[in-house]
Amino acid sequence: MRTYSQIIKEIKSGLSGNPEHDIPFLQVQKAKFVMHNLGPEVLRAVDKMILERMPQEDKQ
Repeated sequence: MRTYSQIIKEIKSGLSGNPEHDIPFLQVQKAKFVMHNLGPEVLRAVDKMILERMPQEDKQ
């Protein structure tokens, strides 16, 4: 079984730096881990990654 760190590292390796690609990619990753035993922790981390990639005007 993968650890939290391994999961996050794997997710981050799929990021391109382009929010138009990364946000949908991260949403797919969230769906994959909803029922995982580390789901709550992974979902919080992915939500944070999404928020970091959102344009400032969309954060309000």
